[in-house]
Amino acid sequence: MRKVYREINRIVLENRRNFSMDGRHQMRVTLFRPSGIYPKVRISTRHSAFWADENLAFMVARCTEWQDHLPHSDVMWLNPEEIRLLGSLMMTERFDGGQRCTFRIIPRCHAYIDGRIDLKKTGILVQIKKSLLETQGHVDWRGLQNSWATIGESKFECFPSDWLQMELQPLFWNRISLCNLVLLRGIYALIKADMLALEYEFREEATINTFIALDASFELVLRHLKQSGNPSPSSRDAGMWLYRTFDEPLGLSYSENVRYFEAFYDQRIQTLHPGSRLGDMPFAPLAWDDYSHLRSSLPGILGFLLTRQYTPEFLELFQEAKRRAGQSSTKR
Repeated sequence: MRKVYREINRIVLENRRNFSMDGRHQMRVTLFRPSGIYPKVRISTRHSAFWADENLAFMVARCTEWQDHLPHSDVMWLNPEEIRLLGSLMMTERFDGGQRCTFRIIPRCHAYIDGRIDLKKTGILVQIKKSLLETQGHVDWRGLQNSWATIGESKFECFPSDWLQMELQPLFWNRISLCNLVLLRGIYALIKADMLALEYEFREEATINTFIALDASFELVLRHLKQSGNPSPSSRDAGMWLYRTFDEPLGLSYSENVRYFEAFYDQRIQTLHPGSRLGDMPFAPLAWDDYSHLRSSLPGILGFLLTRQYTPEFLELFQEAKRRAGQSSTKR
């Protein structure tokens, strides 16, 4: 089939992936829907980039493949590098009431560029954006026309980048390993949860995806405890780790002998199993706060497990908790 492309300086935008080429040497460009909520940023890594403004949001990522031993899936439409990029952005979110990144990807409609292009070079992302815009209405770019029809004349909802802790994004990106399949599944589940949460009728499914991300974080905590010398950690050990790592420094007090996110245990069983030891359940016994709580908590936990260090926001929250505790003891 004839290769169709549009060239601007070094940028060659192609409408089909070259499967004869190693995916590491080709990059995929993906557009986002205006109905998401995006940080207004331009970031570039060695293998990926993200752009969002009021007119367009897109990402570029190396066409990495999943490991050969994994089973086939018709519902996995993000590749490892794309999950890594979006996950590194989610982990920069502030825990205490900060704005969440909501990525609404337009799947199955892509463009491709040469993987040897230096995404960090000044002006490269501007050229990619210009190339994308020039495909609108172009007869040779039928695949992207569905994307442009979805976007239409709508403006993208963006928030200032300083609402995030963007200085941490390179650190998180470097620490996310494409071999850490449990972490990638957890990030992917959070991305899906956000997409589903935008539609009222899919809020149950949104919360289920946060449960998947919760289970991924639980497995990662267990692996962390094993590396720290506990040969057979339990859910209660994970609960104690969570309490001592995050809740106790914030001045929260409750029994340490609780399971990891114990408050969600029965809900998860009843949501995923219509009949169980807890009885028959004709609907999911969920509150909207369940999704919100897990969505705000899990990125910070995943980020800490990757870096073994607190974000500046958490350090500020810990200091504030100490001040409150000192004032309280003085009044006594």
